[in-house]
Amino acid sequence: MAKAEAERLSAGKAAFSDSYTLSLRANLLRWATLTPDLGLEWRISPSVGIMVNGSWTSWTWNDNARRYALWEVAPEVRWYLGEKKAWYVGAMFKAGQFNYKFSGTGLESDLTAALADFNADKTVPLTLGGEAVVPDEAGVTATIDDWQPGNGGEDVEIY
Repeated sequence: MAKAEAERLSAGKAAFSDSYTLSLRANLLRWATLTPDLGLEWRISPSVGIMVNGSWTSWTWNDNARRYALWEVAPEVRWYLGEKKAWYVGAMFKAGQFNYKFSGTGLESDLTAALADFNADKTVPLTLGGEAVVPDEAGVTATIDDWQPGNGGEDVEIY
């Protein structure tokens, strides 16, 4: 009986490690808003995954007076936590462009240009923290202290 149980457990572990090597991902909520996206995740091991997601959409109406367009690429590294590897901590970088114009004014930006000089003239590194309520099994905590708006409290200009 013990031998059969050991074989069953080792077969389950092998199936887990082999079944998560490469996966195709999609965010169905974004598809529902007509912003298709797809992603690939390569699970190097049961605890580490490398992902890249991409989105694109371009809509114009009302003789080009209204526009909703964007593209973005987001690579990410994830470290999966817990016995079932259901939780993760990750780092993501996002690059792309957007152009939103739903009325007489709109917003347009190149995310990579906006981040090019981020923190360039600072002598102290950027640090982030936060606090969230998560199950004890996750073992994750974070804190945000002395939060200050990045724009000094001024309104953002739009064209």
